[in-house]
Amino acid sequence: STFVPGGEVPAGWFSKKSSGSSISFTVPSLPNLRIRGLNVCCVYALSNNQHDWQPPPLFTKVSNKTKGLKWIYGPRFFGIPEDGKDMMWLSHWNFGNKLEGGDEVNVSIVVDGSFQVKESGIKLVYKQEQIIGRTQDEAACSSWPYGIGGDSSLYEDEESKGTYYSGIPGHHRSQTNEGSLRDGDCTRTEWYKNLFEESVQATGQEEEEELVKIQKQKKRMRIS
Repeated sequence: STFVPGGEVPAGWFSKKSSGSSISFTVPSLPNLRIRGLNVCCVYALSNNQHDWQPPPLFTKVSNKTKGLKWIYGPRFFGIPEDGKDMMWLSHWNFGNKLEGGDEVNVSIVVDGSFQVKESGIKLVYKQEQIIGRTQDEAACSSWPYGIGGDSSLYEDEESKGTYYSGIPGHHRSQTNEGSLRDGDCTRTEWYKNLFEESVQATGQEEEEELVKIQKQKKRMRIS
């Protein structure tokens, strides 16, 4: 990840932009081109709201709705903008063969009330298919297909298969951004729901299972 001062998503670098914190798109199918990764950018600033979490949560979540996969990245260190100034966050995601033409994808920047996301942008990165063999660069990329921003730590959620975390050793629901979730009950906060729960409403057995999962999570957090 890279954090630099900046008040606008560079138009020439990113093909899709949003004035909010979320972008949804369908991956186009292009002949003789293979998706190598995804560039993500967001511009954020301090807000006037009080917050209870130290450090304040800052995450990117990429959801491949077609394949039922989700990646959540929380950088170990990130930039805190000065009052009245903007900060730009740039990251590159390597997806290997987990992102293909026709996939429905959503990219979200998840924060609490401490930050205000002003803009977000994405750009798919392609590499032309090699007819014979692979280049050295392709081999290196495929050896770690889900690397995010050069961070080699990736963990699959034991309770929610297909959900991966990256950026912090041992990164899971009770250890994000070096302790944002350790103090107090964060499971009821809006940013926690945006990060770990789907936007669709669960009903019947699904709702019951979700309640059991939350109760187990609260118990683990109290023990730790």
